[in-house]
Amino acid sequence: FPCSRGPDGRLRPMPLCHTEACEQLHDFDQRAGFTDQDVLLAVPPSGDGLAYTLLTDSALLRGATVVAVTVPGLAAAAAQRHGAGAIAPQTDLAAVPAGVRAVALD
Repeated sequence: FPCSRGPDGRLRPMPLCHTEACEQLHDFDQRAGFTDQDVLLAVPPSGDGLAYTLLTDSALLRGATVVAVTVPGLAAAAAQRHGAGAIAPQTDLAAVPAGVRAVALD
């Protein structure tokens, strides 16, 4: 579910209607362009949880394989799994190997 940080820094639920969720999913789907042939490497969520969820949902709805990996394990997983894309926070983009399409999260 979507969250935002409150004034005290703690995560709080954020309202999101189904129409908004579908529109955002469609937008992410169009930008990401995953296919059923893709292997998406996903590091643990960081930052925008809704964007992370929408990207993984988009990949799964297109039939892509989503593999959970750690940031230090990205290169090995990309080689072993023939990863085509990776979801990672902006701060960890350097860990995404060459030839793997990086999808950055804030």
